[in-house]
Amino acid sequence: MLAVIGAVVLIAAGAVLAFALLPGGGDNPETVDESSDSTSSETEVTSTAPEPQRPAEHAVADAASAEAAAARAQEGSSAIGADAMPLSMRAVHLAADSYVAMSGSRQYACGLRTNGTAQCWGRNDDGQTEPPDSTFTAITTGWSHACGLRTNGTAQCWGDNGAGQADPPEGTFTAITAGFGHTCGLHTNGTAQCWGHNDNGQTEPPDSTFTAITGGLDHTCGLRENGTAQCWGSNVSGQADPPDSTFTAITAGGSHACGLRTNGTAQCWGEYPADTEPPDGTFTAITAGH
Repeated sequence: MLAVIGAVVLIAAGAVLAFALLPGGGDNPETVDESSDSTSSETEVTSTAPEPQRPAEHAVADAASAEAAAARAQEGSSAIGADAMPLSMRAVHLAADSYVAMSGSRQYACGLRTNGTAQCWGRNDDGQTEPPDSTFTAITTGWSHACGLRTNGTAQCWGDNGAGQADPPEGTFTAITAGFGHTCGLHTNGTAQCWGHNDNGQTEPPDSTFTAITGGLDHTCGLRENGTAQCWGSNVSGQADPPDSTFTAITAGGSHACGLRTNGTAQCWGEYPADTEPPDGTFTAITAGH
């Protein structure tokens, strides 16, 4: 999933602000400060939360609080405090750096630097923020694992591997996506291959060729060469039943998916709150959260 499951990334005051959703507010927030050299800013992480369970419903961020936090950063604040947003969110204020790609998931995020190395931060209970010393052309984050495409096209993953989601097969890929507990890649011939959790058939792609692929909670979607979408895996909310449209981009979330039509408008399907129906207007990129 640049697939973002439950995370919002903002750029403010020359620094990267990564807001990751927590399933509930903690009663005893902790602050971790790491000092760096004079060219870096402080790193401050505010708020903790109990270990999340496998999600059954979508978590919705307090957008107004996130806007307020960004505004404070633009006004010169060097850190985001607990009063800037509800305790159900975690704010990470990072030193300014240059990235060519970013991906965020459950309370952590990863970025791809301009030199191809990966940097991750946030929750690290399964080693998901400890990328290997490799260079990548793409990066993706799942629930507790992350993967990248090396410059030679092979896949490398790190973090939770309880279902084999961080154990990619041999071969080369042109695209890679991490879902909740599974991972999929596109081979150079456009066919998809998936590995990891398969309780709903999310790692059993159809015999089609794709130009893009995206992993959600228990489902996966791909864009065929003709621009139509095809999905597989769980369909309890209609998330694997895409509309009859043509798209230029596709993204899968918890129990829904969205695509960008050829005219730039957004269209979504599956389960999501009614007030998150795509707004009018045209877009150049799209991503689905949890």
